[in-house]
Amino acid sequence: TYSSSIAGGVKEEFVGRGTLSGNEHSFILDLAHADEGSDVWVWYKAVDFSEDNVEVFITPYGTKASVWYEINGSTIEFHGDVNAKFSYRLVGKRHDWKDWPTYAKNQDEAASFILK
Repeated sequence: TYSSSIAGGVKEEFVGRGTLSGNEHSFILDLAHADEGSDVWVWYKAVDFSEDNVEVFITPYGTKASVWYEINGSTIEFHGDVNAKFSYRLVGKRHDWKDWPTYAKNQDEAASFILK
């Protein structure tokens, strides 16, 4: 596997698109019911999914829109002030993130990437 290049622990990312629709201008991403083997399914299985461990970045497409999200159980609920297309980036701490701190537990290990 590949690890993402993010300072602050081991994290996994997924990028997708959605459309806010209906009277409530909403889009619900139900991760527990994602198609097995799909990219978003792999991401959900790889992360420690919770409100505290996942960040969501949202960009409306083609129109001005205020878009926000909430994490409820295994869903990410996107809401907005108008119906609109948008893209999103999900960043989550990998399920074993506590085993990979930013500061290595064993300081005698040789560094593989050195910042100067």
